[in-house]
Amino acid sequence: MSHSLYNSKSFLQIDTKKLCEFSNIITEKSIIETVKSIENLLVNLSKDKIDDLSLIMIEVLQNILNYSIDTKDLGNNKRESKGTFTISAHSKNNSFTIQTSNIININQKDTIIKKYTEIKDLDEIELRKLSREKRRSKKDLHEKGAGLGFIVIAMRVSEPISIEFIPYQEDNLEFILTLHL
Repeated sequence: MSHSLYNSKSFLQIDTKKLCEFSNIITEKSIIETVKSIENLLVNLSKDKIDDLSLIMIEVLQNILNYSIDTKDLGNNKRESKGTFTISAHSKNNSFTIQTSNIININQKDTIIKKYTEIKDLDEIELRKLSREKRRSKKDLHEKGAGLGFIVIAMRVSEPISIEFIPYQEDNLEFILTLHL
């Protein structure tokens, strides 16, 4: 079991050098700003790598905003939440590790595990097929999206998605998501 990341700083690092820190307060606006900042800092990468990294970052930050227990409604269709993320770029093999952390209600754990289990052993062809099925059938459709987050992420990572739950105050858990691309 890893240590808690929830109260850590959000940052981008290359190898072991911290390049940039980001706010742990996540809003729709900050998601766009954060992803654009990361794209600008990593301009030397291939367009495909930047596109994959950007799409994954948007997805994981939206998930924090949508599912954290501390998400606040700011009115006018705006929300904010606290969550952390780290992006570690590895120059030797041109790869990335992304790790996110947010606090969820313990009741959300079974839903996350179910969605994770559904996709964890699928290859790219099977993931695309499942994505099409869910979009057509509107299975898992909810007010926050189509339930395609893990599928979108799984189609772009180079290693299986890793999830972890750490007990956190009363009926809550810290949800840690680790991705490699």
